[in-house]
Amino acid sequence: MKYNPGSLFKRLLPVYAGFLAAVFVIYSKKGLHLINGNPVRTIAGILIMLIMLGLVMYLTISAVKREQINSLPAIETTAPKLTETQKLDGFVTFFRSAVTHNLGPFETKKKDFFEMCAGMKQKNENIRRLLAESFSPDDLTYRTYINTLDEVMRIFNSNLNGIKKRLEVFDYAEWNRDNNDEHATAYISEINNLYEKNYVVIDNMDDLMHELVQLDDISEVPLDKINRLVEQTQNYKKIKEEEWL
Repeated sequence: MKYNPGSLFKRLLPVYAGFLAAVFVIYSKKGLHLINGNPVRTIAGILIMLIMLGLVMYLTISAVKREQINSLPAIETTAPKLTETQKLDGFVTFFRSAVTHNLGPFETKKKDFFEMCAGMKQKNENIRRLLAESFSPDDLTYRTYINTLDEVMRIFNSNLNGIKKRLEVFDYAEWNRDNNDEHATAYISEINNLYEKNYVVIDNMDDLMHELVQLDDISEVPLDKINRLVEQTQNYKKIKEEEWL
């Protein structure tokens, strides 16, 4: 294991200097002069020397180990990147759990949130299965549909994440005291808006799946509709980002 000798020397210099100073004070004739022929003082001097040597060795070994640890290369730890399908699985789990909780103003919709996630999960699996059965993975049409599907799932999951975050920070106690609370009203409106946006996505997915079922008369219309939805969403997000700059 490599380490910096210069840094180690600087760290241990006070230890060694203190050791030499202690030796001088305890054993020199100008100091305590423990080893002077007196058996008791000589034994005490030897024991003190052994203790000091042990302490110096302990401090030296500790400093070396610390320097070795500091010289280790930094290890980059990155969380595994989840696919949009895996992210949706996480949202299904979250909203399934939310059904068992009291969500205040969202009490009547909490089951709808879960069913929306579970429904989209099933549609995503069905469309991918249809694509795998209908096209070769190297087919340009297959890649076009898959890329568009991934982008649609990204939009859907982004909206779900917006709903999830708002449900987690919503002040249910304050809403119980005041149903007209300004922040609560804003959250309710935003969650309803995200919920409606995701049903637009689901409608487009239904059109796409229906088109894939009719492979004898496939049309570009559903795919075009979904691509326009993706573009509109991306442009909207870009505008919102510019507004915050």
